[in-house]
Amino acid sequence: MKSKPSPHSKAVTTGDPKSPLLDGIERPETIIFEHLAVAILVNRLFTEYGWDMVVVGGTALGFYTHWNYAPTNLDLCRRQHRPIPPNIQVAVMQRLGGIRLRGLHQWKVFGVIVNIHGVVETDYRHCLREAHSLGGRVQVIPVEQLLVERFRLATMPSVGAIETRSVNVARQLLAACLDGTTVVDWAMAEAIAGSEAYGILEPFRAWWESGGDSMPTAVARPMSE
Repeated sequence: MKSKPSPHSKAVTTGDPKSPLLDGIERPETIIFEHLAVAILVNRLFTEYGWDMVVVGGTALGFYTHWNYAPTNLDLCRRQHRPIPPNIQVAVMQRLGGIRLRGLHQWKVFGVIVNIHGVVETDYRHCLREAHSLGGRVQVIPVEQLLVERFRLATMPSVGAIETRSVNVARQLLAACLDGTTVVDWAMAEAIAGSEAYGILEPFRAWWESGGDSMPTAVARPMSE
């Protein structure tokens, strides 16, 4: 049986070099590949210790919009409920030559800012998708949940540029889902929208059926018991 590496394993790199795997990535439209490449490298090491990482946030948006959305940071959650011990987290990042930016949860790895969050929040773990590149893989939050989340964010009270950006991002993801760029299980998306966590089924359905034109100014979330 293969033993897990020691948290004190020697780092494979030092500082924050540009990974040879990422050479040639200069154009803005390929930034998502750089983020996915780093996600796969990080996931590869965490799996050695018994944890699987899941891509969420902007990098997931980029993946599902076929790189039309360029993320700023790389956000990762763990699939397993058990927490990752600090020494394991540090060991992984040091093996990648990561530079600590904030606490133990934000690092700069191969030029990409990586945020390590808690356990992934989804009731659809069996529907996590996979991104493949560089001979590796990493799981990605279901597009159905991401679509509901982005619609919810776009309809939350906000002002100015933040509101405009949230609406545009939600519409961009919806467009990718409607034009076949990303295949969506609409029954699953509606189940998520109508769940207790969101409670926004009717406005969500009206929005996606209208192709994104029916965007309410605000959607009230049901009061919790």
